[in-house]
Amino acid sequence: MDKLRRQAMEEMKDDPLALSRFSYWTWTFDEFLSEGKEFAAVFDVPRLKEVVVDGKDGDWGEAGLRVDTLVGGNGEAKPPAGLDPSFRLGWDEKGLLVRVRVMAPDFKEAEKDTELYSGDCTEMYLSPRVGSMDRVQAVVAPGMDPKHPELRLWVNDLRQKRELKKIELKVEAARTKLDGGYLLEARLPWTALGIAPAAGMEVAFQLCVARRQADGKVSYAVWYPRTGAAFAPHYYHRIRLAR
Repeated sequence: MDKLRRQAMEEMKDDPLALSRFSYWTWTFDEFLSEGKEFAAVFDVPRLKEVVVDGKDGDWGEAGLRVDTLVGGNGEAKPPAGLDPSFRLGWDEKGLLVRVRVMAPDFKEAEKDTELYSGDCTEMYLSPRVGSMDRVQAVVAPGMDPKHPELRLWVNDLRQKRELKKIELKVEAARTKLDGGYLLEARLPWTALGIAPAAGMEVAFQLCVARRQADGKVSYAVWYPRTGAAFAPHYYHRIRLAR
């Protein structure tokens, strides 16, 4: 498509009016190509054995797909000031394994258990494929705020199919405190989305870490950076289950 567009523009180079009209009708084409390249990216996630979701990472060793840098929710090159998150992904027969490390000078977590996203937290989204409306959202407030010293987990059932909604949705999560932060482990279940895991298959995933600023506003560090749409189902990363 890009080759044909360039060919058309070359043929119209001596006709300014035609070129102007052509440019008017195709002004979003560059963004279309850029977005297409983003969707083409696939990340291989290794299979792990004997990982226990206990908030400790000794059983991970050096394994897992490592993502050591997240960016701002509005496309900034860096996460919000004072926030240093990273994570790893793995999988087993039960679910997608997530290991998150978050460092920050302080934590201000939500008051209500059903609104954990309004304070410091980690959000994870899993779906069978990019764009699917059948999704699971898990929001974890780590229990680092002195007012809320225990981990709190809120699972948002975004599944649409009736047959899926009949399946129990149980997310595992645990955390340990670090000096200046926390380590979180989670397992997002395959069965809740009707996924039979096998090496070579693809699913979709998004992760973000939220930080509540002093003025009460929430800023984000995200894996898939798309301004204003970090949580939309067509803006997740494609991940492939590797051996």
